Amino acid sequence: MRNINNIITGILAGILLTNAVCALPSMEQPSISLKTSAAVNDKNGEVISNLCFRQDSTYYLLGYLEPEKDYMVVHSCADKTLTEISIPEHINGIINKNEAVLDVKRIHEGAFMECENLTNVHLPETMEHIDRVSFYKCYQLTNINLPDSVDFIGEYAFAYTDLKNISLPASLKTLETYAFGACDYIESYEIAEENEYFTTQGGVLFNKEMDKLILYPVNASEENYTIPASVKTIEKGAFLFAKNLKTITLPENILQINEGAFQQKLARNPPPL
Repeated sequence: MRNINNIITGILAGILLTNAVCALPSMEQPSISLKTSAAVNDKNGEVISNLCFRQDSTYYLLGYLEPEKDYMVVHSCADKTLTEISIPEHINGIINKNEAVLDVKRIHEGAFMECENLTNVHLPETMEHIDRVSFYKCYQLTNINLPDSVDFIGEYAFAYTDLKNISLPASLKTLETYAFGACDYIESYEIAEENEYFTTQGGVLFNKEMDKLILYPVNASEENYTIPASVKTIEKGAFLFAKNLKTITLPENILQINEGAFQQKLARNPPPL
């Protein structure tokens, strides 16, 4: 990840804040709820708006306006000592000299990467997209809500966290490889029945047709598991770190076992940002 000073310099160059200069003073309170914010404005009539989430006069997160879109993206965390954070649904700001209320819809790749003290995260109902490695190596992260608005979770997004039971959102369309890789405490996956792309059976995640086994929970208590007869493909990383399993019975009509389906190691360093 780029040095935070470079990020700040790049984001703030030539940009006007509506309320204050976006400085990042030392943090006194590690647990915050981001309810107030300042958005920044235009240059030569072009939308180059960026923002800083803040509480009182202290700035905790950096973000930006998605180009040619009307929503905000959480870009990076300015304080790695945070233990809890609640991301707001909306940001009140100014775009091209006009007041605007902007939804917060996306978490940029690596935004909270290696925030090792983070334990609790609240995502807003406006959130749709959680980029790759967003919460990678947040070793103490035990609680996060995944609103039904979320339709994309990128690779390694929650890898090496302490999440336990995962309730996936009804609107989820894409779950990339190793999104929950090396999460040693996950006992089950659940998803709303109305989801059009995924389903679960006995805490195991499948595609809707149940011909692909996607994720087996690492900390499921069973020592023996029989894969359903409908399954024809076992996806990459499906049984990653399944530590309690001793035997797996494959169906007779299995057609494809993808590379790394039963691997017991995961690289500590994901593909670069």
